[in-house]
Amino acid sequence: MIVADVNVIAYLYLPGRFSEQAEALLLRDGDWAAPRLWRSEFRNVLGTYMRQRLLTLDSALAICARAQALVG
Repeated sequence: MIVADVNVIAYLYLPGRFSEQAEALLLRDGDWAAPRLWRSEFRNVLGTYMRQRLLTLDSALAICARAQALVG
């Protein structure tokens, strides 16, 4: 089991300089957990991307759903 910080989760779903490492971590162990606050923090990251017009609402909702399916 991987206990992931929200930054690791964000790099998994949003392109960044550590995205490759986050993907490698997922391949190494697909059972992830995170502190309860991760959802709020992750939504804040997605909201920032939306304000910068890097994501649409539909894309943000889809990414959020995929992340919740992973972390639960």
